[in-house]
Amino acid sequence: MGTFQFESPGMQKYLRELHPSTFEDLIAMNALYRPGPMEYIPQFIKRKHGEEPITHDLPCMEKYLKDTYGITVYQEQVMLLSREIADFTRGESDNLRKAMGKKLIDKLNHMYPKFVAGGNAHGYDPRCSRKSGKDWTAFASLRLQQEPCHLLFVGGLPNGLPQSQFPGTIHGRRHESLHRQHCRPHQISR
Repeated sequence: MGTFQFESPGMQKYLRELHPSTFEDLIAMNALYRPGPMEYIPQFIKRKHGEEPITHDLPCMEKYLKDTYGITVYQEQVMLLSREIADFTRGESDNLRKAMGKKLIDKLNHMYPKFVAGGNAHGYDPRCSRKSGKDWTAFASLRLQQEPCHLLFVGGLPNGLPQSQFPGTIHGRRHESLHRQHCRPHQISR
């Protein structure tokens, strides 16, 4: 018997290589194991084990990409980085998320110049801003939101998840509602 989302032979192979040590490792693997982002799994594994340096296109990316070893995995990371790098408003970053989720490439292409211009205004190397923007556009349709990735994983867990393995925060925010709505009914505690 397997755990939902983790029972396929390919995923099990990657998990054996990864040796996940945190809940976040499992959630990131769940998000990465999809066409497109899957190409980042070997890099994710190497970075976790210190076999490859963790790099960031721009220094400000480190605080948002620390848990994913410098790899943009979630739409929330793109939203936060668009605010940090290019001064997107919350509404603009949410529109960016929606465009990514709905594969609205024309809308993403329309937002791209503002992203690059915002990065330039902050003194970031235009090549790095362009690369980040293009990377996000290329994988827009396949990046997942972080909380649904948690829910997909938690929903497939057997009862009795060890308290030490359940995160109380995601990007520094407590997620009591996640625990209340999806874990307590299954008697999963922190």
